[in-house]
This record gives sequence, C-alpha cells and structure tokens, in this order.
Amino acid sequence: MRCAIYVRVSTEEQASKEISSLDSQNDLLQRYIEQKKKDSYKLVALYREEGFSGTNIKNRPQLKQLLLDARQDKFDLVLVTDLDRIGRNLRDFLNIWEIFKENNIKFIAINQNIDTSTITGEALIQQLMVFAELESKMNKQRASQKREFEVTKKGKWYGGTVPLDLIMSRRGRGFYLMGRKQRLSILHLNYI
Repeated sequence: MRCAIYVRVSTEEQASKEISSLDSQNDLLQRYIEQKKKDSYKLVALYREEGFSGTNIKNRPQLKQLLLDARQDKFDLVLVTDLDRIGRNLRDFLNIWEIFKENNIKFIAINQNIDTSTITGEALIQQLMVFAELESKMNKQRASQKREFEVTKKGKWYGGTVPLDLIMSRRGRGFYLMGRKQRLSILHLNYI
C-alpha cells in the first residue's frame, strides 16, 4: 500500500524547536509504516506543513499538494498522527474526506486509532471532527478573552457601549473611559 504522511504544526515557534512536533509526528508515522511492512506499506510521499493553522485549508500549500496528488492516484493511504492535523473545521474536513473517498484513498489517524477502511472508523471520524471544530472555536474565544483582559487591565477601553456616566477619551494609541467629574476637571484646567 502506497502511503502518504501529512504532518502539521500551527506556529513557526513549534516548527523551529530543536526537537519539533513535526519531527516527532514524522517519526511516529514512519515507525507505523515500518511495523506494517508485512502488509506491503511503503512511504511514497511526505507533506510537511510548518506554521499553518488547522482552522482553514486556504493557505496550506502542502495540503493542497496532497489533495492534488490524491486526484492523480499517487498514493492509497494518508497517515496522520491525530485527526486535527488535517484540520479543525468540519466542513473543510468533509470536503477533504470526499476527495479521499472519490479516489479510493484510506485515511488513518494513528493516535485515535481511526481507520476509514472500516465502517466504524468512518462514523467515528465524523464525530471527532465535530469536537475538533468545537475545540478550535473555544481556543479562539479564550484568546479573545485574554486580549480583552490585557487591554482592560491597562485601563484601556475594549469597545462596546460606553457605560452610563462615563465618557470615552482617546489618549495615545488607545481609548480610555473617564468619569464625567474627571472630564470636567480636565476641561476646567484647560480653559483656566
């Protein structure tokens, strides 16, 4: 069976570490193929995506190449360590999965023990993608909350409706909220 390996990390920092997650993903997948040599598994392609988010497939050149090669019958099986290496968006994943099915390509995520050559593997993969997308959205929400906290901790206004009895003031690079009394005293000092 002709195997393609796909490895991905989301940030350049993850990719540039001395022993990167990319290297460990690649090593794990190559050892998997080695164990399956008796079943005629053979590595024919490696797709390595460094510093690309799994939330969309538009800006991922190696994934695009993998899909192009899938349509050209260059391999029979795609191996990943975890399902979210392919993506964290259910719609994108289902589109990729459709390309794999149209071209009789099997898909295995070894850490989750998902093998789409079985009917349970195919059902499980769709369920897990729902949770991968949920995790991605929760990470995005946490990052937004952290940014909001950091901005407001510095006394800056993050946005939204100005609270009652406060006035928005622009100082330097940010907006600040000040009470009406504070604003009146500043205006009074400016005109004295």
